[in-house]
Amino acid sequence: MPARRPHRACGKELGRPLLTRPGRRFRTGRSTPSPTPRPARGYAIGGDAETTLVQGLGARWGLPVGSSSLAAVPALRAYGIDRVDLVHPPWFDDATSELGATYFRAQGFDAVASRADTLPDDPAQVRPGPVADWVCRHVRDGAEAIFLGGNRFQAAGAVEEIERRTGRLVLEANQALLWSILVETRRALDITAYGRLLRARPPG
Repeated sequence: MPARRPHRACGKELGRPLLTRPGRRFRTGRSTPSPTPRPARGYAIGGDAETTLVQGLGARWGLPVGSSSLAAVPALRAYGIDRVDLVHPPWFDDATSELGATYFRAQGFDAVASRADTLPDDPAQVRPGPVADWVCRHVRDGAEAIFLGGNRFQAAGAVEEIERRTGRLVLEANQALLWSILVETRRALDITAYGRLLRARPPG
């Protein structure tokens, strides 16, 4: 069983490490939700296989287990989204980026993928401002939502700005994963800096 780590009580403190440092875990009651496959891995195996993998790991560990790409699907559906633009980091190659579009199309979405190829290729050099600028310049007119894919794509800090400038719902890999954990564990936290998805109380 994965080692358990104590969580901080304040939602802002809890939200920031999990959103900006993938793979972190926090306790909620009796279980420790475990982030697992990254979007690129989920893209490669497809939604059905990813669901089987996540469910199998959950049964083996006796814990809720989540995956970023899998988490984004119910989040988009919760807002009635049909058309979504996927934005991937520059270290994704074209084939991997297109696997993302295929993944979401298989879930019934009108999905188009792109790579933010003018951003730094080093994840440590990526900053929210340039991410927001790139996305706002390239989003489709008909897109209803934007998904910033890739857990190493440190784009959570750009979510609020992109939503403000585009009027679209914006999901980010680690943000969507946190949302799914909150839904699974029926927790609500005061997280106000990472977009509409985390400002709303999880359903249930």
